[in-house]
This record gives sequence, structure tokens and C-alpha cells, in this order.
Amino acid sequence: MKREFPHNPIVAAGGVVLKNEKVLLVKRQNPPDKSMWSIPGGAVELGETLSEAVQREINEECGIKVDNGQIIAVIDKIYSTEPGILYHYEIIDFEFKDFIGTPYPGSDALDIRFFTFNEVINCETVAKSVKELIEKIYINPAIKKSPLYLTYKTKE
Repeated sequence: MKREFPHNPIVAAGGVVLKNEKVLLVKRQNPPDKSMWSIPGGAVELGETLSEAVQREINEECGIKVDNGQIIAVIDKIYSTEPGILYHYEIIDFEFKDFIGTPYPGSDALDIRFFTFNEVINCETVAKSVKELIEKIYINPAIKKSPLYLTYKTKE
């Protein structure tokens, strides 16, 4: 699947993994958002459900197993550049309150760690979409819609 300058949007699934009022983030090895902290996840493969995709991606990136996630957000991420649309993802994020295993950085992850919600908001290298998701769902839940819908259009 062509990720740069795609002909169609790419469907992806992400997992908000929680433990003791903290969220597990991965430091991305590849673009988009290379070297930024983000929610683990990735593109849905042909024949795979959203649930299967997020479980596979979390296992590949974090070495843990998750199950029974609930959809909490839908995010449009569109990165434009002078020749056209560089990246276009439609991301469905799931929440997981339980996992099996000890997290470690796997494929596509330079590092992983648990962040408090306030650390997420205050860290300059956390992706903007992650900050907004954490803010609207976990810090100020009064403004939460279920599921949350966010749109990001950036120029590179």
C-alpha cells in the first residue's frame, strides 16, 4: 500500500492503552510524525477488522496483548505539501484498560513509555492529535462526545 501521496485515504486503528491513570505512547520511528510520541497503531490490512488491526499493531509496537477495546475517537489526519496530499489517514482509536505482558519497543517504535495525562499535554514532542484526544476525553470529560471526532489538516 502506497502511504506517501496515496490515491485514497488509508484506514488505520490506534489503541489508547491505560494503566493507573497513565497512557502508553510510542515514539514513532517512521513518518508521519517521525520521532513524536503517539498512540500505538497503524494501517488496517486487507481482510482484517478494525479490532484485529489495533490488536496486531499494539502487539507489534509494544509487545503486549489487548482485547475488548471500545471505540473512543475517529480522527482525520491529512498532511499536505506543494505537490499534493502527502499522507491521508482515517484513524479509529480504541480504549484498552487491560493488557497482558510487559511493554517494550517493537517494530516502528523508537521507544515506549507511560505518560500521565498532564505529561502528555505538556510534552512538546507529543503529537497534537494525541494531546487533544487526552484533553477532551480524560482531562475535561465534560466536553467529550462519544466517540470524539477530530480533524487535522497540516502543511509540510
